Amino acid sequence: AGARNLFYLNLSYCNVTDASLRVLSRHCENLQLLSLAGCTAFSSRGLRHLSTGKGCHKVTYLDLSACTQLGTDATYVVGKACPMLGTLLLDDMVQLDDDSLRALATDLHHLKRISL
Repeated sequence: AGARNLFYLNLSYCNVTDASLRVLSRHCENLQLLSLAGCTAFSSRGLRHLSTGKGCHKVTYLDLSACTQLGTDATYVVGKACPMLGTLLLDDMVQLDDDSLRALATDLHHLKRISL
């Protein structure tokens, strides 16, 4: 069982890579709260892993604050990868634009809280 029962994972300011997110998506299908704040070693490709295979489809809270390496395409990926998202933190992500936010509003029907 192990990671299958993992509900909350805080990896803030750790060296999380695309490969790390691939492992999460394969082994943590019950994950609901994920913090990647300040993690700068992964890309939108890594976020895509959260939506593939078993994925992390149950994530309701995601913190991507200060993930300055992510481009505007990350919001499109998050919208597809985490359809149950209720809280999204995007503080210190100056690269976001109107289209990025519009994509979130379109795809995330459960979103109740967003922090920019």
